Amino acid sequence: MPNRAPCEPSAGLAPQLIDRTFEHVDQIRQTGTAVLMVEQNVGAALEVTDRAYALDMGENKFEADADTIRNSQRVRDLYLGQ
Repeated sequence: MPNRAPCEPSAGLAPQLIDRTFEHVDQIRQTGTAVLMVEQNVGAALEVTDRAYALDMGENKFEADADTIRNSQRVRDLYLGQ
């Protein structure tokens, strides 16, 4: 098997496949299996996560439950500018 770099679950997928992918991730999570996911589609990722981490240049800048991340002004400032 070739050595491949990990990629985000939604990278290069059509929108319908992105939705199905996140549905499958949520189903896996609901079985009690831990899922570690790296994803830039923040809205979709936060829908299927219990906890999230905001990274900046590989450094953890913020971590909290999904609702806190979703509503955080600090996270918006980090990613969207002030």
